[in-house]
Amino acid sequence: MGRPKELLRPCRYEVAVRLRHCAQNDEHLISAGERCLVFKENMQQKSYCLACARAILERGRHRVEELVGQLSVQD
Repeated sequence: MGRPKELLRPCRYEVAVRLRHCAQNDEHLISAGERCLVFKENMQQKSYCLACARAILERGRHRVEELVGQLSVQD
């Protein structure tokens, strides 16, 4: 039996060692010592500031709740 499919892309929180730019909005800077959310995408890592990370996670949470809700719906 195979391993179940992962719903989420690989991601983790990191503390920036140096200045980073948010992948969602270049105007958002992530200073050294600040936490950021990092996604591994296509052999690259993309960093997101905490404000953008919260929005990404909230959208994801709503999407998962929507999908779980659709399991309950019987035709």
